Amino acid sequence: MTTRNPGGPLNGQRPSTLLVLAAAALGAAFAALSALTTPSAVRAQAVPGSRPPAAVQGDQAQVIDRPERHELVLEVGPTDLPAHSGPWQVTQIPVQSGTFPFDATIHAYRVEIVDGRGRPVPHAVLHHTNLFEPDARTLFSPIMRRILAAGSETPAVRVPGWLFGIPVRKGSPFLFMTMLYNPTGTDYHGVRVRLVLAYTRSRIFPLWKVEPFSMDVEYPFGEKGDGSMAFDLPPGRTVKTWEARPEAGGRIIGMSGHLHPHAVELKLEDMTAGKVLFDVKPVTKPDGTIDHVPVKAFYGWTGLGKRIYANHLYRVTGIYQNPTGDTIYHHAMASVAGAVILDGGWHLLPADTTNPVYRKDAAFIKEGPLKGTIGQEMEGEEGGSR
Repeated sequence: MTTRNPGGPLNGQRPSTLLVLAAAALGAAFAALSALTTPSAVRAQAVPGSRPPAAVQGDQAQVIDRPERHELVLEVGPTDLPAHSGPWQVTQIPVQSGTFPFDATIHAYRVEIVDGRGRPVPHAVLHHTNLFEPDARTLFSPIMRRILAAGSETPAVRVPGWLFGIPVRKGSPFLFMTMLYNPTGTDYHGVRVRLVLAYTRSRIFPLWKVEPFSMDVEYPFGEKGDGSMAFDLPPGRTVKTWEARPEAGGRIIGMSGHLHPHAVELKLEDMTAGKVLFDVKPVTKPDGTIDHVPVKAFYGWTGLGKRIYANHLYRVTGIYQNPTGDTIYHHAMASVAGAVILDGGWHLLPADTTNPVYRKDAAFIKEGPLKGTIGQEMEGEEGGSR
């Protein structure tokens, strides 16, 4: 895949160049998905016209191994998609569960969508899909581990399998969430969604097993506690922050983020050490919309990655400047995401399923965005200053 900003010049040294390219690719892969790997992707805002799936068989995802291609396929469906539905008229396939059949690391993935006759369906019908691991948590928040995610605009993601990979474990459960809508003029029947995972099964490779991470200024569930990470923009300058300590230390090898129009800056700071780890301005199009958030790969003569420590406090900050003179409601988002090599080698970050933040996140995932909000707010949720 292609990245626009690898975070530094290539210096012509072969080992360094290879690591830079791989780190940039991996950072871009996760960072470009930051809006989809946060709870906001789980809590789509249902409106009148949203509908349950027409026909879905059971609640178990099909798990198909293609050993000759080193691919594991997770399939959900079928469901019907009537034509001319907008992005908020979504069809949610009930969350499907399954278990991974063997230990592996994932180094590439893509989404395939087919109808009841096996014919390709345009990717425009994909609102988003998420893969969760309920036995594990994320690095900076006790919410359920986000393994992978994709939307209609997400290209096939691939990094060198001998170099980097995301571990999954034999017998570990997963949850597969998929939301669809159909903006096209064609009805589609018996639609199935396949998440195709390219894997490596080796005692030697990859050289580095990595853990994806994300931090959002509205973690864990947004201002209203409904899971939406979007916030209002009053006229002038708005600064939003969120702080947390990671569950484990490690090295960030690449990262980027997600912003909306009128954003001017996004950064991640080590508040304990007084250091800025990541500070970028979005690249905009002539009409003022966001073209992309720069990708940074962290490397140098002393090694790969920027250090994070379990006993340090980290702050993500999103800064907006609204020039319109009017409040823009439910408009802005700000998050960072990337990949970390954990200290001591990759290890599971076990979930505390009794934690109220985990329980609320799990309820959002399992009940689905079309169920409506969970009624009562919980005390003691993780949060930070705003």
